[in-house]
Amino acid sequence: MRTLAGRLGVRASSLYRHFPDRSSIENALAVRAASQLLELMRQSVQGLSGERAVLAASRAYLDYALSEPAFYDLMMQSISSLPEPSESTKQLWDFLLRLISDATQRGQDAAGAAALWSLLHGFTVLLKTGQIHETASKPAFTRAVQSLVRGLSVAEAEAAGSPS
Repeated sequence: MRTLAGRLGVRASSLYRHFPDRSSIENALAVRAASQLLELMRQSVQGLSGERAVLAASRAYLDYALSEPAFYDLMMQSISSLPEPSESTKQLWDFLLRLISDATQRGQDAAGAAALWSLLHGFTVLLKTGQIHETASKPAFTRAVQSLVRGLSVAEAEAAGSPS
């Protein structure tokens, strides 16, 4: 709290005039992180569609997570701890859902959006913890995202053509 207050140019006790407790401060920062991430992802896809849009948004996600690790970690922690998702988290989910649905051209695909978010978060964690070497990360990340989009497209096409 002292570090945060110092960066804001106030005393730590001043933070509690605006927030009842530390958890409230962290949740507010998590909401801001989700909003920042969403804006970066939206900007990254301008003029793009399909797989190229998914790849651009995915790179923006990874770049944000690696350049703002504290905000990213707070956002992910908040998502799992709040009883209801924040509005910014819902908007982030809706963006991922539209992104995958547009790429696969098969309507709303909640499972596909969950798979994408899982891939993005998992890759982020592996990279942050050194489980994937940085020099191999870009081609591996690109291949993973492309494979996911192509696999979802094929799976959706096969499901649409299969008899009930």
